[in-house]
Amino acid sequence: MRITSKTCVTIYRWEKDGLMPKRAPIGGGSVNWRMTDIDDWMANKDTKAD
Repeated sequence: MRITSKTCVTIYRWEKDGLMPKRAPIGGGSVNWRMTDIDDWMANKDTKAD
């Protein structure tokens, strides 16, 4: 969320709506976004999502 400067609610809504990458399991029931997915998303995201 620091990278996008958006709120948690916005990030989760974008993920649900397919506007940003899905989180990936990292073990122990935890999930996280892959940095490569976020970098690609940031480079190619639709400005309507802002």
